[in-house]
Formats: sequence, structure tokens, C-alpha cells
Amino acid sequence: MSTGPSTSWAIRKAFDRLAHGTGDALSVEAARRLLDHAAAIEFKPERIADIGSGSGAVEGDLKTRFPRSTILSVDHSWRQLSRHTGACRIQADACYLPLKENGADLAFSNLLLPWIARPKLWLGEIQRIVRTGGLLLFSSLGPSSLSELRQIWLKQGVELPNPLIDLQALGNLLLESGFRDPVLETDRLSVRYRDIDTMFEELKSAGAGVWLSHRCHGLAGKERFLSFRRACEASMRAGRFELSLELICGHAWIAPKTRLRSGPGEDGAMPLHYLPC
Repeated sequence: MSTGPSTSWAIRKAFDRLAHGTGDALSVEAARRLLDHAAAIEFKPERIADIGSGSGAVEGDLKTRFPRSTILSVDHSWRQLSRHTGACRIQADACYLPLKENGADLAFSNLLLPWIARPKLWLGEIQRIVRTGGLLLFSSLGPSSLSELRQIWLKQGVELPNPLIDLQALGNLLLESGFRDPVLETDRLSVRYRDIDTMFEELKSAGAGVWLSHRCHGLAGKERFLSFRRACEASMRAGRFELSLELICGHAWIAPKTRLRSGPGEDGAMPLHYLPC
């Protein structure tokens, strides 16, 4: 995904507006499958950095899986963080983390990668903050996700670029970024919605709605979006709209480090909001 600072700001503002919604179902399901993916891994982290923690809807599952761990919740939206029950919350850009080198044993990232403008920069930050021998555990959406919505947009005369990274490219990216032994698997989800508003709410809370609205705003405008919405309603079968998602779950280990990039504390960048642990 290629975006600039204004996009990062727009996404943060969009998630701020969504902070009091209830559409966490997709994020929760993705996190459940990600933790199932990690079930066979023998690893007991003391300190977990939950990068892109959102509303904290999966915090309980994370604590259940790693009961003795301290969880640092990091998100770009303070309003999302305000919904957390955990004591340690940090508002910051995922690519410029105000965390010390080798300060975490595990980086957990659920459905964050599609919204990262520079994946290599983000992976470099994970390398910096997680100790050698530590673990990155993440989920992402694959490029076949939301194909039904993209087809409807295409019929409206809007061809959307697809920034989502496929399984093979993602594995190569991890290796190129210095991770070792990446293991990735893909899962297909079919979600049926009784009404379009519920679907939009859940997609927005999972981030996908933010991506669609951002990509379409300048091309379509309000009238074309309303036309898109009507087309979605017309595509419902037996009172339901069926949406397909490609969920990628994976993990990779932190290899011995030859060089670390400077952390935010060294170049003057600071977290936007911080509650000390």
C-alpha cells in the first residue's frame, strides 16, 4: 500500500470516529484464527507489544493465550485506546514506535499490515523492538478479499487498485527484512450480512471500510457512493449479502541482528499519547 502522511492522518481520524462503534466481529474472528495458528508454538513471552491494537476487543483472548505476559497496547487512535482495560496504552505510528530496542518478546499484529504505507519500514521497527529469538505473530488480508465489492465498484466505473500483499510476496518480504523461518497459511472466510449498514460498520471497524472510502473518495463522490450502496443492496440473495475474505495468518522469528535502525527516542520522535506501564 503506497500512501503518504496525509493518508496516515486520515486513517487515524477515521478510526477515531469509529471508536464507539460495535463492529469488532471481523477483528475478533481474525485474532481467534491467528491465535489458533500459534497454538502449537512453544513460546512464553514476558512482554507483548500489541501493534495496532484497535479497541482492545482481542485483549482478553491474548491474555488467555499468554496469561503471564505484560501487554503493551499500541495504536494510532487514542479514542480506540481509551476503550482498553489494560494499564499500558501508547498512541503512536506503527512505523515509529516509542519503544526501546529488544524491549519485547513478541510483536502481535492483527489486521494491521494492509494499512501500513511502508511495510519494510514497519518490519524494521519490529526487528528493532523485539529481542533476538523473539516472535512476530500477525494476520493480514490477502488480495482476493472483498472481491464482491470491487466488482460492484467496477460496474460503477471505478477501478480500485489492490494494495494487499499475497502469501508468497509476504513470505519473501519477511525474509528480505531479516526474519527467519516464516510460516504462513491462508484461510477463506465467507461472511453473510443481513443488511448493508451492518456490513459497512464491520468493515470500517476492521479497517477495510477505511481503505475503500479513502480510495474511492476522490473518484466517486457522494452520489456515486450512494449508487454503489444501492448496487450492494440489489446484489443481496435471500436477504443476505455474501462477502469473501482471504485471511493470512503467519509468524516469523527474529534472527540475530547485524544492524538496527535508530529508534524514535534517538531521532526526537515521541508518542502522541502515553500511559506508562
